[in-house]
Amino acid sequence: MSGKYSITIENKSANTFDFGVFQTGENTNLSGAVIWLCKRCHPNTCVSFSWDTEYCFFWAEKGEMKQRKSSEYSAWGKEPADPSNQDKCIIGFTYTDGAYEFEQTSQKGTPGVLQIVQDGMIPAGKAVIGIGMSGNCIKCIRTQPNTTAEFELPVEYRVTFGSMNMGDPVNNVLMQQSVPLKFPPNVFGLTLTLNEDNTWSDPVSLCQHNAV
Repeated sequence: MSGKYSITIENKSANTFDFGVFQTGENTNLSGAVIWLCKRCHPNTCVSFSWDTEYCFFWAEKGEMKQRKSSEYSAWGKEPADPSNQDKCIIGFTYTDGAYEFEQTSQKGTPGVLQIVQDGMIPAGKAVIGIGMSGNCIKCIRTQPNTTAEFELPVEYRVTFGSMNMGDPVNNVLMQQSVPLKFPPNVFGLTLTLNEDNTWSDPVSLCQHNAV
């Protein structure tokens, strides 16, 4: 079953920043990670993000996973994914008649890992493939023919600030300016503040915040 989560960020700094949410692997591994959710926020205003935890497979032809405008890439596609199901945690990817598409595969997947099987028709490096959550890409790589791309599931949400767009690769600066989002059991909403000195307050549940 898909969960529903949300965060609210209050910008108490003196600057207008883009705020972005991304996901990391074990030991904060950033391999393939991109800005997943993003909004701009002026001083003394707030932004909110909400999402579900449904996974999907994702591809884009121009290699740009930015989702503010569909015109930022010439073609794209996505299909539902289920990491717990060996038939739905793996999918084929091909290039026929001048276009990319996902296709079913007879191979069985490995639960807990999402896999994309690229056939010999795939041009090397001409597109990107990846996995998404709540409809947006969370990590991606360049295409390679006759290979199977394996994507380990992220284990941590993080929020950062600076200058960014949805789909941008997560660099070391954005990582250093980020803070983890830890949802306690039965808590699905958090609030946090970027302070005047550009440091983060500790995230608290919405119930705790409203009680202050």
